[in-house]
Amino acid sequence: MIIKDFKPKIIKINFDKKKFLLLFILIFLLSTFSLYLLYTGAKLQKNQTAAHFKELISDLKREKFSFLENYFKSLIFKPDNIYLDINFKNILKLESVRNNALKRGYISQEDQMINVNAKLKKDKENFNVDVSPTGFLLDMIGDKKKRAYKIKVKKNETLYSMSEFKLLPPKSRFYLTELIGQTMSKTEGLININYFFVNLFLNGENLGTYAVEEHLTKELIERNNKRNGIIFSYNQDNGKIKIFNKNKYLKNGEFNKKQINYINYIWNNSIQDPKKLIKHINIDKFAKYFAVIDLMDGFHALENNSLFYLDPISLEIEPIIREFNSYRYVDGPPSYDWISIEQFSQNENNFSFYKKFYSTLFHNKKFLNAYIKNLDRLSEKTYLDNFFKNNKKLFNKQLSFIHKSYPGYNFPKEYMYLKQNHIQKHLSEKKILLSRFNDIKNEIEIENYSKYPLKIIKLINAEENFLKEFKNYIIYPGQINKINLENERKKNFLNLNFEIFFKINNSQNADISSTPVIKDLNIINLNNYFYNDENLEKYFYLDNKNMTIVPRKKKTVINENIFLPKNYKFKLLEGYHLDLVNGSTFISKSNFILNGKKDKRILISSSDNSSPGILILDTVDENILNFVTFENFNNISKKNRKTLGAINVYNSKIILDNCIFENNKSEDSLNIVNSDFKIFNTIFKNSSSDSLDLDFSDGVMENVSFINSKNDAIDMSGGNVKMQNIYITGAGDKAISSGEKNILTGNDIVITKNAIGIASKDLSNIKLTRIMLENNKLAISAYQKKKAYGPSKIYLYEHKLTKNNKDFLIEEKSKLFFDDNEVEIQKYKNVELLMYGNLYGAKTIK
Repeated sequence: MIIKDFKPKIIKINFDKKKFLLLFILIFLLSTFSLYLLYTGAKLQKNQTAAHFKELISDLKREKFSFLENYFKSLIFKPDNIYLDINFKNILKLESVRNNALKRGYISQEDQMINVNAKLKKDKENFNVDVSPTGFLLDMIGDKKKRAYKIKVKKNETLYSMSEFKLLPPKSRFYLTELIGQTMSKTEGLININYFFVNLFLNGENLGTYAVEEHLTKELIERNNKRNGIIFSYNQDNGKIKIFNKNKYLKNGEFNKKQINYINYIWNNSIQDPKKLIKHINIDKFAKYFAVIDLMDGFHALENNSLFYLDPISLEIEPIIREFNSYRYVDGPPSYDWISIEQFSQNENNFSFYKKFYSTLFHNKKFLNAYIKNLDRLSEKTYLDNFFKNNKKLFNKQLSFIHKSYPGYNFPKEYMYLKQNHIQKHLSEKKILLSRFNDIKNEIEIENYSKYPLKIIKLINAEENFLKEFKNYIIYPGQINKINLENERKKNFLNLNFEIFFKINNSQNADISSTPVIKDLNIINLNNYFYNDENLEKYFYLDNKNMTIVPRKKKTVINENIFLPKNYKFKLLEGYHLDLVNGSTFISKSNFILNGKKDKRILISSSDNSSPGILILDTVDENILNFVTFENFNNISKKNRKTLGAINVYNSKIILDNCIFENNKSEDSLNIVNSDFKIFNTIFKNSSSDSLDLDFSDGVMENVSFINSKNDAIDMSGGNVKMQNIYITGAGDKAISSGEKNILTGNDIVITKNAIGIASKDLSNIKLTRIMLENNKLAISAYQKKKAYGPSKIYLYEHKLTKNNKDFLIEEKSKLFFDDNEVEIQKYKNVELLMYGNLYGAKTIK
């Protein structure tokens, strides 16, 4: 075989250098672009912009073309235009703070302390303001243009009745969610924060829709019809208590150091044992607080975001909800598991302060009952139906303002109804009751393994034809109780097939459940709970059957502090004398039923002139006082409690008939706050300061005389008052002082020989018929005192002015009407500067 030489076949590749170069460039560009996308994505994620894009895409997918309809509808409504002007130097300063925060990943306390001067304008009003960064997360400053600012109005001026507020990108508070949450807080009687939308211009550039959020100042507290008190927060990470506006209010006397020390003492004393804090909080307010948070799915507002207010009268701490941060379509429906009682009812001995505090709350009987009752009510469909119906105009208007800049946004109202269903399922299903029969003691032991208070309805044994019903038998989580059968008609049961029927206490929606009783010979010790107060029982009988408290003697001298518990009636009869000495106070959550007679009056006094007085607080029913005399009380601050009167009525209802307040050296002889009142046939005489102080209270007065009040005879604010047959003489300052949007109507009034007759201030409105003002140094005055309010009006019908040194002192913009015709008289600027002992009246006595 001849082998020929083998020559491999050479395949020629036509190499195109141009194509290769193009491919290389393409790969390089794609790689570079990919790296850029990764970098940009990380950056967007860091400054929260990515979340905004995600939300925008979600809104457009859901709304499709309805965003066009939303936008055009929004043109009907015009929000307020706010113009903020910051000079170039200060813009650079704020920009430097932003850049540092972006590098750091959050906005520090030091960042928030930076402030710059700026000008702010609304309509024709111009303000000098301080501007600061605000917030913690980067969503507040992530957008280079649309970032958050804190505004502080200078010169003691206010905008929207606020001296401090925040301008926020609406997304930072989840758009309409915060408004709905704050409106619900207001509906439930909780402290709420003013929140609404405006259009913001920064240095002439239209930045579109912004949220205005009220800051934590005294204007917030007063708008909620509360006495100005301390707002504070606690950060469990660094263990610090923050008092808002501490230095400002200490300097101007709004706060005192004792109250700040009091907060520090009770809080720091409770960090290791939160049970100590329970006695200092308003249980009913906290119960509503958690019920609202549950319905709003607003758990972001808890723990380090928690805010608190110390009521200076009751010394109780109330919660303030802010930053609900819930309910957006992009986040999907709310979680079924998130309900407060499921999250916080377990024992949290080794966890954070707030977890331990919440756990303590959810093991407190009073709180648990109130919480379930409120949760049950808020989970009714009719609650949300009425809530949205009553606030439809407000929500639609504010939503239209949002649509001007965010036409794809809508609030997922159906999520709230879904949350109601979740809550009702929890109330229906989450019940575990174990029961066992102890045949040695012939009793049934029951143990509540659930997180809810359970109400035992009945015990049956069908085969033995046995039924035992219960009226108010409540067993709390973790509690073990017994049903003793020794005294029953049938002692020996041949068949032990018992069944217990029960439901969640205070819930109308909860289903009735049943559980069989099993046979078990274990014997378990019980815990007994009962009320016992040795101080109280030293002086009074407690009738727990009829829920009354009555004195042991005809005269009682008390030299120590006394507290009367809630749901009792404190009863005194004719001729009784209660004497509070040695600086003792009398604090009552029991209803007062004091029935003296014309010839045998009840006397309540401080014979050594040392007692600061009596506080009637949060009573359930009306307090009724007939033929009672109060005398010789003194204004002493007791354990930081800021009571102002010899008698103080707070969050209650009261009727006084034929009472006398005489020779009291308190700031007020009678101080009524947040209460409904009726005062008939009563005399106030020789008060060392104000005689009657009415704060945020509604009521009537008939046949009441005020004689020789060293300061004001009647000082009222923020309420609605009607009066008839009133006689006032000898007031060292104002006979009638009405302020802070108070509404006063009345007839048949004589005001004689006072420093000032009538003073209407701060948007107060007075209408009086058949009124005589004579021999007063100044008869009538109307003006604005507080920047947060405005001018006032006085309407007089069938009036008589005679022998007054000066009839009128009316400030510009305030108005005086005689028989509905405005009186043409000289008007003055800054009337306040002429009052309060400067030219008219007297200096305020504190």
